[in-house]
Amino acid sequence: MKPKSYSLVLLLCSAVIMSITAGCYGIIGSPPSGNQPPTTRTNPPIARAEVPTTPADAGPKTDAGPTTPESTQPPEGDPIPIAKCEIPEALQLRRLTRIEYQNTIRDLLGQDVDVKSLLPPDEQTFGFAVGEGVSLSLSQAYMSIAEETVAKVDLDKLLPCKVAEIDDACATTFIKDFGLRTYRRPLKQTEVDRATALYKDLQSKYDAPTAMRSVLHMFLQSPYFIYRIERGETTTDGKATKLNDYEIASRLSYVLWASTPDQTLYDAAAKGELRTKEQITLQARRMIQDPKARQTVHYFFSQWLDLEKLDNMSKSDKEYPNFNVEIADDLRKETEKFIDHVIWEGDGKLKTLLTARFTFLNERLAKHYGIDGVTGTEFRRVELPATQQRMGLLTQGSFLAIHANKDQSSPIHRGLFVRKNMLCQIPDPPPNDIALQAPDLDPNLSTRERFEQHRSDPSCSGCHMLLDPIGFGFEHFDAIGRFRDKENSRDIDATGHMHVTEDINGPFNGTVELAQKLSQSKQVQRCFVRLWYRYSFGREDTPNDACFVQNVTETFLNKDGDIRELLIAVVAHKMFSHLKGELAEPVGQSSSPLVANRAKLDCTAFSPSQDASSWLFLLSLLFAWIAIRRLRRSA
Repeated sequence: MKPKSYSLVLLLCSAVIMSITAGCYGIIGSPPSGNQPPTTRTNPPIARAEVPTTPADAGPKTDAGPTTPESTQPPEGDPIPIAKCEIPEALQLRRLTRIEYQNTIRDLLGQDVDVKSLLPPDEQTFGFAVGEGVSLSLSQAYMSIAEETVAKVDLDKLLPCKVAEIDDACATTFIKDFGLRTYRRPLKQTEVDRATALYKDLQSKYDAPTAMRSVLHMFLQSPYFIYRIERGETTTDGKATKLNDYEIASRLSYVLWASTPDQTLYDAAAKGELRTKEQITLQARRMIQDPKARQTVHYFFSQWLDLEKLDNMSKSDKEYPNFNVEIADDLRKETEKFIDHVIWEGDGKLKTLLTARFTFLNERLAKHYGIDGVTGTEFRRVELPATQQRMGLLTQGSFLAIHANKDQSSPIHRGLFVRKNMLCQIPDPPPNDIALQAPDLDPNLSTRERFEQHRSDPSCSGCHMLLDPIGFGFEHFDAIGRFRDKENSRDIDATGHMHVTEDINGPFNGTVELAQKLSQSKQVQRCFVRLWYRYSFGREDTPNDACFVQNVTETFLNKDGDIRELLIAVVAHKMFSHLKGELAEPVGQSSSPLVANRAKLDCTAFSPSQDASSWLFLLSLLFAWIAIRRLRRSA
């Protein structure tokens, strides 16, 4: 072979090897096509998973994919000690979220505010809305809402006296009462004097109603209203900072009601009756009986399941011509009614949410699913046919449609949800140089076959072996939640495999077996506790929060996964009523060391060919260098 030809062959080999080591669809962390993601702020990762790259027993091989390490558990040995129950740092100053602001205005003034159109979306921490800073546009929006809301207020219903009979005594009484409810604490005397002076000045220049509306506007623009300010007080031993009674009342109401405290909470705070676990528990049990608690649970599940994506969802007209906004709305209502029934009218258990053999349908949605015997527009309880392999939340059309692409199902996004939102494991994001697109539709291949490249390609196999074998279990359901036995004339293969879990490794076949596995997992239940922590405290849990996670998880397990009892356990824990510092009692030993310090999955640990991929890449560079030198010499 001539030198020039030999060099060209080397260059060609180099290019081929580079393409092999770099090719991937890379859609691990990207949202399904057609669904707009909310603005997201992601905290720094907790830690990377520490797993062996060569397991002693990798478990049985299945057609779900190549063998991977079976567990992130460390070798057998002593449990990891947690020396003390400590709050590492004070929580950041939290602004009211859009929903909290809307509910607070409603409960204070009886006015409904369309926050979605008037306020920008909230920042998010791991999928849950948090209130952070106030931008100029947000400040202007608050001002406009306050002006419009105050103008509509019926002062006769709000004031302790008739508008025509307002005097200084009535004005002062109202300022103290309304100030308490807007600042969520008693006003200082200087604050009362300032508001009273404003009222008197404007009353002398204009009239009493105008002056009073200006006072209302002042309160609604105050940082003490827009922010949930907590200062606390030092405990008697000097080791911690505990919330005072009014701060506990406020935190209780925003965690359980997503709104301002009611009069009963304020009365308890005034009497000093929110200082013990028993006193807080008593109020919490009263509060979860209120309809506002049901709304809060809806908010949690809506964010956990990304239900808001149904509001603007579109699918391919070519592939799914019958999907429309009415179907999308029905899918959301089905899930909301199902959750509401299980938690508040049923046994309240997470296991039931995952494994129930019933749902709520109207005639239109039943026809969409291919289920007979349902007529009318009203939703009603329907027993699920065994032929469709439906069971619990993960087989409802809302979940299946959200975690899919516009024109096809998505094993990756469905598998990713289970990893992130049910096991609290976070795979690495795809490399920056990877094209974020799903494989093209092929009438001769099933979805499973088209996605095989993710696991056969060395540069992709690591993370995709964590996601695809889970996602393939959902393949009996298409991108709009309909059941199917075949795809492109090929029988559906819904076999899958759970890898790298604490207690549910192994094969499964279809969503029924997957749901049963997840419902029996302590890791799933602990992850669910961590999700409620993030929702309640507005921040990511860290290894230092192991005290809270362990204690509340134990209560949750002891109550057989009752979500109502989880709500009580969250607010009854000592960390809930403290800002920072060391609490009195130690936690003891943790038998579950993956509580918080191993949530970040390093995909390179699960790729048997990762090292080979790196060497191939270096080999390609060597080929290119040799080829270039030979070309220069021949020239």
